[in-house]
Parts: sequence; C-alpha cells; structure tokens
Amino acid sequence: MQSFLASLPQVNGSSTAQASLRGSWSTFERALHDAHSEVTWDSRTDGCVQHSMAEQSTSQAVSLAPTVEISPGVHMPLVNLGISNHTTWIGTGGRGLDTALVYGDDAQAETGRAVRASGLPRSSLFVTTKVPCCPAPQWAKFNNITDKAMCSSIKSKYGSLNTTAQVEHDLQTLGLDYVDLLLLHWPCDRFEDTLKTYQALEALVAAGKARAIGVSNFDASLIDQLVAAVKVKPAVNQCGYSLMGHYPHGPEDVWGRDDATVAMCKKHNVTYEAYSPLGGWALGGTGSVLKDPTVLSIAAAHNKSSAQVALRWLVQQGIVVVTSSNEAAYDQADLALWDFQLTDAEMATLAALSLSHQRGIGWKDFPNAWRQTETITTADLDKAQTDDE
Repeated sequence: MQSFLASLPQVNGSSTAQASLRGSWSTFERALHDAHSEVTWDSRTDGCVQHSMAEQSTSQAVSLAPTVEISPGVHMPLVNLGISNHTTWIGTGGRGLDTALVYGDDAQAETGRAVRASGLPRSSLFVTTKVPCCPAPQWAKFNNITDKAMCSSIKSKYGSLNTTAQVEHDLQTLGLDYVDLLLLHWPCDRFEDTLKTYQALEALVAAGKARAIGVSNFDASLIDQLVAAVKVKPAVNQCGYSLMGHYPHGPEDVWGRDDATVAMCKKHNVTYEAYSPLGGWALGGTGSVLKDPTVLSIAAAHNKSSAQVALRWLVQQGIVVVTSSNEAAYDQADLALWDFQLTDAEMATLAALSLSHQRGIGWKDFPNAWRQTETITTADLDKAQTDDE
C-alpha cells in the first residue's frame, strides 16, 4: 500500500503538506449521540477506556495538519475535532472544527466563539456542521429513538424542519456567514425525501452559505444512488470508522462503517471521513483500540501512543478523521501524526484487528431488525412527512 502522505517532503524530520492551511445537551441530543457514536468520547480520560497521560507522546513539535481537497478549491484538514473545547484545539494548532444542529445551541455557540476568539482569519479555519433528514421513523426506530423524539423534537425546538431555515439557525448560532462543509446528518427512510433534502443543500452552496456539501452515515449503495441523482456531488461522507470499528468484508453496513463504503466513495471521488476513530465500540464490538496488545506493540516501535497509531492508520489511507479530546496534550498528540509512517505490514495487521472484535449489525440484518419493531408503511411515512411540514 502506498502511503497517502509518503510524497510529502521532510522538514526537520516531519512530513508537512504543501497545501494551503485551511454545554449542555438535551436528553434527545445525548440519545442521538449514543445511538450513532457520532463524535468519539475522549476515551483517553473518561468513557470507555482509560488512557494515561504518560502514554501520550508530546515531545515532538506540533504542526498543522495537512489538508485534502474535497471540492474544487476547498481544502479540509485531515484531522478535525468534534464536541470538545475548540478554543484549546485551535490554540494547539487544530484548524478543523465539527458540530451539528442536533448537538444543541450551546455546542454550536461554543464553536463560533472559538473561531472569533482565535484572532485567525476565517479562511484559515474549517467549520463543519450537519442538518437532519426527516422523516426517518424507520431509521430512528433502528437506533432505539422514536421519530417523534428525533424529527418532531427538532421541529419543536427549532420551529421548522425546513432545511434552509435550519442552516440559517446554525449560522446565526455559530455567528458565522458561512460554513466550510455542510452535511446531511443521516438519510431519510425514502430516497425521494433524502434527495429533496440534499437538493436544499445544493441551493445553499449556490447561495454562499456553504463552500461544500456532503452526507453522513450513508452506505455504499446509497452513495452510489445519490451521486447519480444530484447536480453537486457530495464532497464528504462522514461515518463511524476505526481500525477496530469497521467491516472489512461481508454485506454493507447500515451506517457506512465498512470497506465497501470506503471503496464506493473512492470510486466517486467522495472523501471518506471517520468519526469515532478511536472507537472499538463503533460496531458494538468489544475491542479496545487504545489497549490492544498489537496496537501497543506497533506504537512502541514508533515511540508513539496507541491513539496516534490508530489515527495514523486512517490518515495514511487518505481518510479524514474527526476525533475528540479533553486535554491540550491530547490535542497536540492528535496533530503530531506526520513524522512517522506505518509499514505496509503494520497497516495490514491493524486492518485485520476489526475481524476479531465485531458483533455489530450489518446491512443484511437491517430488514430483520426493522421487522422486530412496529411495521412502518408508506402511509406512515406520508403522514410523518405531512406532520413535519
């Protein structure tokens, strides 16, 4: 495997890119986060896995993350930060910031404050936000959330399920004139509803409200179908993916957390972005990215932490990551991925770890999972659409 970053020149022993450097949650918002594992908890300090500060390698100089061109003239950092302290992130060299409507106004306002407080030119920071696709009762039920809680709650809180109105709310809350990347957070149950919502994003690009648009949690088949139907191809597909949280083989995964979706994105020149990049539990699996003996052994060989190896495994494939952190030291380590390279053998060994820890639900199980819940008919979807408008 050729390294995505192998061609970057060495400066003082570090690889650098020759490209432009570009609160509180409600119960519903927490439930949605837990259902999708949308942004990785900083498992190095709390949550699933404890990870000592000593394990983080912080001696190396921190450089800004290289970027990838996701759309003509739009360059996205390879490393981004989700729900965390964005002010600290920017202060340690981070330039990619990720948020969403359903994360709540407090989270989005924090992101906007961090941008303004940085004193940096707006063009040097990359802000991603996301808006929902409704109605999605089957999608919601599969995630143990009722559509009433998901879409109706959004309508109740924000006053509308109109995509343009939601984006305007996002921009107002962020205090920004535009976002760099606007994503459709999840697909609607019916493709025609997904397409209608995505077309609203296309209009927002033309209006200058977003520099690029894309999707999240779309599987390979849905990406293929969408690309064929739209005028503005999605620039990014953001899905849960990690060295222990992905399906290397077999049927498509519902949330696009599989190699088939990565391959389909590559086929259509859609940048694949990984949330939960340190999560062994992204598929309901039992593996620990940070404590696995194989990961620790490879990390020791490079004098790096297990987290840095897990992130490097992704960016070395050209996969963008959105991680999370509670400490400046972790921010620094997450950005210090450019002075080492994993060998082909190490990349293959790490890729195979997911096979021994999976127990998630794949695409072939999805209809069965739906049948275990209340049957939802076309009439139900039509009513949900009417109720939401």
